[in-house]
Amino acid sequence: MTDLKNIKIDNNEPKIKYSEIILFRENLENLPEYDLPDGYGFCFYNSEKDKSDWIEIEKSAREMLFTEQGIKAWQNYYGGKEEKLFDRMLFVVSPDGEKVATATAFYDEDDGERAGWLYWVAVKRDFQGKGLSKPLIAKTLRLMRDKGYENCKIPTQPNTWLAVKIYLDFGFLPYNTEESREGYRILRTILNHKSLRGFEPLPWEDIFDRKVVALEEALRKKYPEMADYSLFFDDGVVKFTLKGEKNLFSENFEITGYCVKFK
Repeated sequence: MTDLKNIKIDNNEPKIKYSEIILFRENLENLPEYDLPDGYGFCFYNSEKDKSDWIEIEKSAREMLFTEQGIKAWQNYYGGKEEKLFDRMLFVVSPDGEKVATATAFYDEDDGERAGWLYWVAVKRDFQGKGLSKPLIAKTLRLMRDKGYENCKIPTQPNTWLAVKIYLDFGFLPYNTEESREGYRILRTILNHKSLRGFEPLPWEDIFDRKVVALEEALRKKYPEMADYSLFFDDGVVKFTLKGEKNLFSENFEITGYCVKFK
């Protein structure tokens, strides 16, 4: 297996152990301000077509791999509530008119009417590093505040560690610390952020899911041109794309220890 101590991580890294992380900002006052780069602008969700744009952004950001996953996620979060998105779901629009980033000022019906939830923040991969995420988050949080929400939660996970850093810089703090202590320890190891000093860091090699590392290694050996992949451990299926191709491929697999066998 790959030497885990030498693995370099992507800003959306599937080899990092999964843990449900919820970050919390106790108020929406004194929010930082950031401007979009010249030529970029904001727009709201406006029609059914924007659902497709949303899915394409999330796919590009590696939040999901294929369209069916996007449809399912949309249904889980926004299905039957699309009329509420007209003044809640934001997009960043490029100078060429392309929707390239998104975030939504939403809510959880079980969490009280004054608690806002920031959902599905994503920037298309080709537009990451251009200074879009902070203006988008700041704009969405102000929108949330203007709607009367008094605080905000963000669901996230350690594999999107770079996004977590931005949220912590915005004043969000760990919330579900008992249930997800290992997840916060992973984030402390990667980020060493001041807001995570209450968690002991892990050895670098312990932040990874060794089965995922073994499976990715086996896949890349069999398919050197593999681009992205999505795992379904319960079903024993991995779906993936190859560089330069739009088709989706799949393999059935089984893992014994860290030995991968394709069926």
